[in-house]
Amino acid sequence: MLSIGIHASTWKAGCFGYTVGGNTGANSLVADCTTFATQATAALASANLSLARYSLASFSDGARFGYTAGGYSGAYSLVADCTTFATQATAALASANLSLARYSLASFSDGARFGYTVGGSTGAYSLVADCTTFATQTTAALTSANLSLARYGLASFSDGARFGYTAGGYSGAYSLVADCTTFATQTTAALTSAHLSLARNGLASFSDGARFGYTVGGYTGANSLVADCTTFATQTTAALTSANLSLARNGLASFSDGARFGYTVGGSTGANSLVADCTTFATQATAALTSANLSLARGYLASFSDYNV
Repeated sequence: MLSIGIHASTWKAGCFGYTVGGNTGANSLVADCTTFATQATAALASANLSLARYSLASFSDGARFGYTAGGYSGAYSLVADCTTFATQATAALASANLSLARYSLASFSDGARFGYTVGGSTGAYSLVADCTTFATQTTAALTSANLSLARYGLASFSDGARFGYTAGGYSGAYSLVADCTTFATQTTAALTSAHLSLARNGLASFSDGARFGYTVGGYTGANSLVADCTTFATQTTAALTSANLSLARNGLASFSDGARFGYTVGGSTGANSLVADCTTFATQATAALTSANLSLARGYLASFSDYNV
C-alpha cells in the first residue's frame, strides 16, 4: 500500500486508486475506484475480487497491474488476484499465489521489478516474505527478506527506489518495530531509527514516493488516529500531528496518487466505516474528504493504485 519512487525520465502521476475486499459483517469482494482527477470514489464491479476475503495485502507495479494476495475467506488464503489497469478488470492469478496461506499481512513494491508480501498470521505469527516477480507474474518465498520479528496486522510502504519499510503489528504485544528491505540485495533487517512513535497494529501506510512515508491509525488497545512520518533521507520516523486522521480507526487501507495526495479509507471504529481522509503532501495535513468515501462501509480491506506500490 505504497508509492513508487520518482524517476525523472519515466515518472507520471497515477489516475486511479482501488480499494478491495474487507469485511462488512460478512466477507466482501467489492472493489471501489477513486478517480484522482476528481477525488471521487465509486464502486467498480469489473475490479471485484475473485474471492471474498478480508485482511488481505495489495501492491502494484505502478504501470500495468495491481495485485491482491492472501487474507481470510473462512480459511486462511494464499489466493492472488491481478487487476489489469488498462481494462480495470480483476481475475485470479494462480501463478502469483502466496507460498503460505495467511492473513493480516503487509505488502510493498519497488515499482519496477518486484513486489513483496510479508508477515501475517497462519494461526501463528509469521515472518515469511514472498516475492512476486513482475516480469513473470510469479510468486515464491524469499527467506532473505523475512521479517526480523514475526507479527501480523502490520503496515508497509516504499520509497520506490531503494528501500521498503514494514512497521508495527502484533507479536504477542503491540509492536513499534520497523524493518527495512534493501531492494538491491533483497534483504531485510530491523531499523530502529524508523520505529513507530506508538506501538500499534491494524494500521495503514502510504508514501509520496520521494521524501516521506506515512503510517496512520491502528489499534493500541483503543482505536488510534496517530500519524507517523518517515523521512527517507534520514530513515527516521516521528509523530506528525498535522497528518493525524479525522477519525480514530483500525483495519483501514491507504494508497497514493504519487504526486499530490495520499488517501486513507474505511476501517473500524467499533463499527465499519466508509470514511476517507486525504493527506496533502505539500502541507503534510490530513482532513476528511467525503467525495472519496467508500461505496460500502467495511474494515480490514486492501488498496493499491496505478502509481501506488
